[in-house]
Amino acid sequence: GYVDSDEITITVTEKPKLTLASSATTLFRGESATFTVTSGGQSVTADIYVNGSKITGSTYTFNNTGTFKVQAKRDGYVDSDEITITVTEKPKLTLASSATTLFRGESATFTVTSGGQSVFADIFVDGTKITGTSYLFNNTGTFKVQAKRDGYVDSDEITITVREIEY
Repeated sequence: GYVDSDEITITVTEKPKLTLASSATTLFRGESATFTVTSGGQSVTADIYVNGSKITGSTYTFNNTGTFKVQAKRDGYVDSDEITITVTEKPKLTLASSATTLFRGESATFTVTSGGQSVFADIFVDGTKITGTSYLFNNTGTFKVQAKRDGYVDSDEITITVREIEY
């Protein structure tokens, strides 16, 4: 009864694998990372997922702290390996003053720390950056002093009260 069929050849190839890269793997809360996807050295358009949720585009702003898993997926390709992104709070500056009540013509010296360590930062008196860490108060009134530095959360303001010398 039967006639053998013709032989056919089936070629099985591996799906190409996606490779995911990130512009950064450690960020501060509120910063963004840009993701690129390649396969076999060629740029590929793929869906990017952060903690399992598809994002829009290739850049994502991390508004929460924590550890995030990022992966690229596209039909016809093997999913990329996961990249771990770690997001932390910026360290906060702490400003201290040698005095908070002064007489006109006296100086205050300011120190800036973060996490118990001394930090070089810009010091502002009423919004104007001062030179160095001491400031001579030649006017009476109340003055707001704050420390700022890139990569840190600004210090809380210190209020300096300057009074007229009473004789």
